[in-house]
Amino acid sequence: MAEDVTLSRAEIGRRLKLAPSAVSARVKALTERGVLRPSSASIDLGAVGLSIVAFVFVDESKPTAPGKTIDALSELGVATELHRLTGDDCFLLKIVCNDVDDLRRRLDLIGAVDSVAGVRTQLVLESRPGSPIQIPQVGESAPS
Repeated sequence: MAEDVTLSRAEIGRRLKLAPSAVSARVKALTERGVLRPSSASIDLGAVGLSIVAFVFVDESKPTAPGKTIDALSELGVATELHRLTGDDCFLLKIVCNDVDDLRRRLDLIGAVDSVAGVRTQLVLESRPGSPIQIPQVGESAPS
């Protein structure tokens, strides 16, 4: 499923030698446990006018109440991804936008958050798809 989300339950069952109903029951259980997430369409961002991708590193001015800065950044709604980090930077945001003016507007909003001390931006020049996570089968070791 990680490699091709379009596979039918019947095809997965055929490959695993399971009945489609057994596959459905396992998928449902994994979804309820949070192991699997509902799938979504992969969108070509350039085709819909979102040609700029930037990674924004954010530093806090001082440690705040747990979650205060990340909540404030999340509420801005300017990023497609938001991560708390270890190391020199406190947060990493992925921003996808249509032009430089839109990016500047989003950076201004980030910089206006009270607890933000600094913002560093890296523009993406080229992207390639990553590899799906390889989950080892029972009795196998994880890939290196």
